Amino acid sequence: MTAKPATPTTSPPARDPEQLEPEIIREYPHDRDAFTQGLEFVNGNLVESTGLVGKSRVRVVELSTGKVIRQVELAPPLYGMGITAVPGFGIWQLTWKDGVAILRDPGHLGEIRRVRYPGQGWGICHDGDRLVTSDGTDRLILRDPRTFESTGELVARMPGGGRVDNLNELECLNGSIWANVWQSKQILRIDLRDGVVTAVADLRRLATIERPVSADDVLNGIAAIPGTNEFLLSGKHFGTTFRIRWRARPS
Repeated sequence: MTAKPATPTTSPPARDPEQLEPEIIREYPHDRDAFTQGLEFVNGNLVESTGLVGKSRVRVVELSTGKVIRQVELAPPLYGMGITAVPGFGIWQLTWKDGVAILRDPGHLGEIRRVRYPGQGWGICHDGDRLVTSDGTDRLILRDPRTFESTGELVARMPGGGRVDNLNELECLNGSIWANVWQSKQILRIDLRDGVVTAVADLRRLATIERPVSADDVLNGIAAIPGTNEFLLSGKHFGTTFRIRWRARPS
């Protein structure tokens, strides 16, 4: 008896990412001297991390006015990058090429301890029992939220397998990562289960409003506003922090 050949199976076609754009709800003043690397709500306060050697700071900002309420500085040669809060534990801050993560007190922002890590630090966010960090490539490194030790990694990719690169500032929300793409006018929504991009947000409108002076003055900074479906977005040397909600982009 001759066995029948196996019926070939095919995978369902990859689903295209949603195409989104921001609906601007409100604009707030933002310090143009701030080279923004991260935004985060901590205990109801907006906390911002800024970069550049000698200008790197972590500060609590009054959203409505852009006024700095309190801040701490990073002594050279440290170059500040992304931040995220672990509730009941502290605020983690990355540095760029210094290989140092700093754990800070969520109240006075003072340094609690430092942890060494290999490679570069770009963006960071907190998702339940893990941290997610970026290093400017397509990699998303998973870490223990208390020890900062690496526990695994994801590779971000488009649904058809196309490569994604230059992942920068991150915000974790409801099983997804929202990621600024460095030197672009896009934010990607990435599924934390498999690294697949599920939405592409076009931010050209915000960049047009800002009219950046330098090529380095790019969109950077994402903070989900607790209890809403809204976000704060800003950028390096931007004069505005935008309060937005996402909507479908017309085809």
